[in-house]
This record gives sequence, structure tokens and C-alpha cells, in this order.
Amino acid sequence: MDVKHIYDIPNHYHFMIKYKLPKYQYTIREIRSGAMFLGLASECNLINSINFVNIFLNHLKNSGIDLSQVIIQTDNGSEFSGADKYEKNKGFVHSIKIWVLNIFLFRPVCLILILDVESVHNTIENEFYDLEYFYSKYNFFSKISTYQFYYNFFCKNSYKNWKEPVTLIMQWLTDFDYLSFFFSLDLDFILKKRIYHNV
Repeated sequence: MDVKHIYDIPNHYHFMIKYKLPKYQYTIREIRSGAMFLGLASECNLINSINFVNIFLNHLKNSGIDLSQVIIQTDNGSEFSGADKYEKNKGFVHSIKIWVLNIFLFRPVCLILILDVESVHNTIENEFYDLEYFYSKYNFFSKISTYQFYYNFFCKNSYKNWKEPVTLIMQWLTDFDYLSFFFSLDLDFILKKRIYHNV
């Protein structure tokens, strides 16, 4: 899991200002299949990281995934509680351990993690942010969700024997329901909804 700053991409900047589009992309890359899950927000902070990872882990649980087999890896950014010297009963690490108990590994920056997530960040910048035009915030989320769908279902990965993420997932999850993939999340909307409803 990592966060991509998208406010400094020239093509995206104009639309971001005009339509108040997100400035940050929260990315979860499932290493085994290469599947990509996205959340977008106007702030890079701990609360968005917690909301995004909780939605993702709840999604896996509802899809029948054994969470004891799940490992979440991040860098030591403050949005992942990386600035904390000691483990607390709150924050990103605590929210993960509620789901996956002691299986969670919180590792410092490592080359494999950075290369895998950064390759996705480079791809989405070249294939989406550098090219697309947007006409509203709704249009932005519609297009990025379409891109995420394309990436997970049709994009062949040379490092995965030229197979799409969904093909690889179905090899080890034979009863996988492709409709259970969730689309790109508006983390600002989710936060406001939880504040207003005290969730």
C-alpha cells in the first residue's frame, strides 16, 4: 500500500483546480495477481489510510478471503503511523491488527515493495493522468473506475506471464465472483459520511 501525489502532474493539475479533484491516490497492489485497488482524496493523512485499508480488508473478508493469510506492507510514511515510536491502541497499525491479528508486517521501505507499487504508479500516470480530460468530479471518478476495471480485467502483465490480474486470481480462487471487485473510492465522501453519521 502506498500513496501517489497526483497534484503535480501537469495534465491533471488544471482539472484538479477547476473541479476540486483529488490530490492524492491511495493504492493497494495485490502482489500475487497484480490487481490494483484505488482510493482518492484531497489529503494525505492517517484517517484516509485507515478508512481505505479497512474498506479493503472488509471487502476481502466478504469475498471469502482468509485474512490470516493477508500481509499489508507499507513504507514508514506518517500516513501509515510511521512516525510513531511505539505501537499504540489506535492508528494504522492497530486498525490492521484488528483484522489480521499478528500476521501484519509493518516494514521499513524495501526495494521490492517500492518497485512493485511504483511500477503501477508510473503506469497509471502515463496511461491515465497524462492523457485524460475531465468535465466534473463525477466524470473523473467514472473514468478512473473504468481504468481500474480495465487494469484488473484486461491489462496483461509481462511479469505475470502476460496474464491479467483477474485470470491469476481465478487460478487460486476458483469460485471468485468478479463482480465483487470494488471501484475507485472517493475517500473524502466516505470521511464526510462517517462524520455526519458518527460511524
